[in-house]
Amino acid sequence: MNREKFLYIMLSILLLLNLIDAYTIVKTGERIEAQAETIAMLEREIHLLEENLSESLAVRDVREAELEARLEEAEDRISALNLSSQTLRQEVSLLRTTGKAKTYILGVRQNEGVVLLLETDVRHGRGRVLHEIEGEVILDDTVQETMLLAREVAQRTTGINLSDKDIIFRISSGDEATYLYGSSAGAALTISIIAAVLDKNINQSVAATGRITRDGRIRSVAQIREKAVAAGDAGISVVLVPAGSGHIEVENIKLVEVGKISEVEERMLY
Repeated sequence: MNREKFLYIMLSILLLLNLIDAYTIVKTGERIEAQAETIAMLEREIHLLEENLSESLAVRDVREAELEARLEEAEDRISALNLSSQTLRQEVSLLRTTGKAKTYILGVRQNEGVVLLLETDVRHGRGRVLHEIEGEVILDDTVQETMLLAREVAQRTTGINLSDKDIIFRISSGDEATYLYGSSAGAALTISIIAAVLDKNINQSVAATGRITRDGRIRSVAQIREKAVAAGDAGISVVLVPAGSGHIEVENIKLVEVGKISEVEERMLY
């Protein structure tokens, strides 16, 4: 083989090798471009996912904010309902009786003594003085005037304002009709209000009769003996009477003189 031929063959081999390298480079470049496109596509997908995630997070934040707002609104409503419920309970409480008392009114029916049950309720209200009758009882106007006076004296005696309270007197009698008149029930009416307002009990073995004055004094009444006899028959052992009535004596009953409403309190309330 001559030298020229040898050189030709070597050049051909080198050329072939270069072609192979070039082809390899091209193919490698194509693979790189393909991988670059894949990477770019993946980046776009990742970016899209990030955007979707951001939107989802934003939507979630908005929903959370909405839920929080609704929760706050619900809490406000619950608070308002609780307040309304509390107010309603207070209003209902105002309608309830704040104090009760029970004692007796000593009266006279056809020249015979009679014992009437007196139950007094003091409630939050509008400063009214009301009465309820159970049985055959007829009240004279003077008795209703005495009820108003009894409230005035009870308010002054206790120091408790009764202008925002209603006083309800419930008077009960037996089967026979009783006409109640005059102001002799003043002491009993007054002490019943005082007991109800102060939440004290009244000794049921003690009754009182006597007119009441604005300054709380107990004044004389008629037919004490008849009233005391009826009280004894009803199981009452002590009758408080106005000062100056001590000369009257009734079997099985003790008459105790009192000159003012404070003395009635001392002997009847506990």
